[in-house]
Amino acid sequence: MTDLTEQLHCLVAQISYTYTELSMNMNYNNQHRWSGIWGFAFVLLIPLFAFFYSIMPDGSFHGYDGSFWNGLYYSVVTITTLGFGDVYPTLWYARLLTSLEVLFGVIIIGFFLN
Repeated sequence: MTDLTEQLHCLVAQISYTYTELSMNMNYNNQHRWSGIWGFAFVLLIPLFAFFYSIMPDGSFHGYDGSFWNGLYYSVVTITTLGFGDVYPTLWYARLLTSLEVLFGVIIIGFFLN
């Protein structure tokens, strides 16, 4: 009876070890894949918000001429939470859009780094 118990114990230990190894490997691969997806999403947010900034009415931002390239600059400065202060929103909907970009950027970079 003890031989059977020892064999069962060894079998359960081997199955548990194999399952642990497989799940760790699978989690690493999934985490690696998701990390790339989150990084790609972070980079895609920059031109997306630059486009939104470029279609906003004049006077929405101080120090911004409404061009896509300046919107791209402002988007990079905003999403990285650098905030030089040379361009800033003056109207409520511009502030809301800027706040959304900051929130999305911080959340997505958190997922990317996790």
